[in-house]
Amino acid sequence: MRRSLWIVCGTVFFLVCLLMTSPAWLVTDILVKQVPELKLGTVTGRAWRGQIDHVQFGDISASQLQWRLSPMGLFRGVPLAVSIASPVKTTALLGLAAGDTLKLRDVEAHGNIAELMGIAQLPSMGFDGSVDLVLASASVSNTGCSSIDGTLTLASLLGDIDGISTIAPVSAELSCVNGLLAVLVDENNPNRVRGQVQLMNSGRASGNLTLSPALGSELFKSLTLFLGAPRNNTDFVLRF
Repeated sequence: MRRSLWIVCGTVFFLVCLLMTSPAWLVTDILVKQVPELKLGTVTGRAWRGQIDHVQFGDISASQLQWRLSPMGLFRGVPLAVSIASPVKTTALLGLAAGDTLKLRDVEAHGNIAELMGIAQLPSMGFDGSVDLVLASASVSNTGCSSIDGTLTLASLLGDIDGISTIAPVSAELSCVNGLLAVLVDENNPNRVRGQVQLMNSGRASGNLTLSPALGSELFKSLTLFLGAPRNNTDFVLRF
């Protein structure tokens, strides 16, 4: 029994030493061979803690991707702590579960609207601002999302439309419905923006939003100009 214990401890110690001393490029080289579409820039550091200055996957690119092994995260099933500098400043704990399910915990992300719309290959139409994402946990596979617990916040909104800046801040609760991401907007905001939107697998959104700005406000006048008279002289409804 004692001999077996020493063998196990010795094996674990050897693997830890190997991980601590192996260069990061050994890990990334294996990853690139598994995912040929992935293009990586300069890799520095060790296998347990490293950095890639540029990552390209299809039309999506990111800079300053850093990773490190998290001993505390290991017990939660998310042993890898990662961060990205741009286009969305992000920190998260990652892990893999059965069935190639990606697990995420303690996710915090901050991005600019114009830049995000550019990533999605959509015209910004003169809008900009900032969006914040906070996830306590999430599970995602190639069939869609199975669970998510977090909030999405429109922190600020800028544009050429009078009163547009008064819409923010707006917060929404995130959930998974039949594998699709559902966004439920909390109406506790300056213009009572509310509603629910689902993100389809095609990338398109489906749902509706209702805005109820104060009668005679700049936003009320702008929405009347673009959408016509509001329902009950109060509610402007946007359907997707």
